[in-house]
Parts: sequence; structure tokens; C-alpha cells
Amino acid sequence: MKNTAISTRCVGDDAGKRTKGRKRIFLVDTLSNLLTCCVVAAHCHDGASAARLWDALTLDNELLD
Repeated sequence: MKNTAISTRCVGDDAGKRTKGRKRIFLVDTLSNLLTCCVVAAHCHDGASAARLWDALTLDNELLD
């Protein structure tokens, strides 16, 4: 399957893991229920992406603040 210009816009290279593509970040609670998820380019840092996702999630939910 060929990629289009739109689908390859968010693809990057993760030099530490030597992977090309996308990373999927999942936030779950202590019972493993999915709270939210997102897909980022591989070159995005894990900690920064997770912190940004957590901040976006806590804006809408006062229980997680």
C-alpha cells in the first residue's frame, strides 16, 4: 500500500530506537481502562508527548487534576 502526502506528513525517525514511522501513546487508569490515546511522529520525545497528552486530558476532567 502506498502512502500519500497527507499520511506521510507525521512520519519521523526515532534515532534511539532506530525506527521510522509513528508512535502510539496510550493513557490508561489503574484498571487498564483506556483514558485517551494519540499518534505522533517517531521523532517526538516520549516524555514531552505524554506530558502534553496528560495536560490536554486534565483540562476537561476535574477528577484527574
